[in-house]
Amino acid sequence: MLKLEKNIEFSDFSVDQVHPSHLDAMLTLWKSQFTRQLQGLAGLPESWSDADDATRAFLRPFTEEGRGCVLLLRGQLVGYLLYDAFEFHGEASAFFPVMAHAVEPELQLTGYSLLYRTISGQLVSQGILNHLISYAAPDQKLGQFWYEHGFGLYLVDAYRKLEPIKLIQKETPITVRRAGLPDLDLLVSLNDQAGRYYGEAPLFLHRDAIPADEIKELLLADRSAVFLAYQGQNSLGFINCHAVSESDCIVLTDPSTAVIEPLGVYLKPESRGLGAGSCLLSTAVDWARGQGLKQMHVDFESANFHANQFWLNYFTPVLHSVKRTLNRDAGKEYIPAGVLS
Repeated sequence: MLKLEKNIEFSDFSVDQVHPSHLDAMLTLWKSQFTRQLQGLAGLPESWSDADDATRAFLRPFTEEGRGCVLLLRGQLVGYLLYDAFEFHGEASAFFPVMAHAVEPELQLTGYSLLYRTISGQLVSQGILNHLISYAAPDQKLGQFWYEHGFGLYLVDAYRKLEPIKLIQKETPITVRRAGLPDLDLLVSLNDQAGRYYGEAPLFLHRDAIPADEIKELLLADRSAVFLAYQGQNSLGFINCHAVSESDCIVLTDPSTAVIEPLGVYLKPESRGLGAGSCLLSTAVDWARGQGLKQMHVDFESANFHANQFWLNYFTPVLHSVKRTLNRDAGKEYIPAGVLS
């Protein structure tokens, strides 16, 4: 049985479909949750501390289309949970972005339990069995809640300020240079190797191939850069980053942010442990600082062991995205066995 955080009866709560009339109260609740969980977190863009217009614009379509629920305590809004529905790796899925949910802190566990119970029932009735939610990484209490409800860590969004990275001098030095059009074939080959690597055990993470024309555009773009690492004449891998053009409410980037995508980072397996990753990242950080940017963002799958270990040395986790996939027979009617005659 659920244990209420306050001396409140369950009959005092109600869960209703979200409506545009809830928007102001939801915005107030999100701002309070952001201040409590994320404000001042290392590397996170400062612009989100005062982003009412962007947040309101993000939340409004959910309210207009009824994609979610609100939790009321004696008629007062104390929580909300909103979702997007789409195909994710070929499966009908629902995603709850970090801005798309908040609950009064004194009612957190009870509130999320009641909201997810209602919405998960709606989703399963629609055949949506894949559920993903992003939440503030420092909120270990909420993370434990999702873990106990069958979710597992899937993706990490992390940030860092653009202070220079101190490198350890190696006996055989690593050199890094910016890639240009003559490197297109090499980058296509390395990126294909990366795609195969992600698909292998134990990652099993499918990534669509990036066409050569798109890689060429990255090499020509003004506020994008690709860097290659070498040891002598041997290519070791690459890093790609670019400046964000507009704010993103899903991962909390803004135009003062450099993001490591879409190629990301890849090192040949035999090149790991040589310091090439640190050299590539150091060069990318220097480039971003030269562009007048203030912080850098990266996301990585938790199942990618090598990336997980590397990024946590340099970045602060800000968002955790967790995933639950229900059994294929979820929601099917139970048929009683009957009694002996």
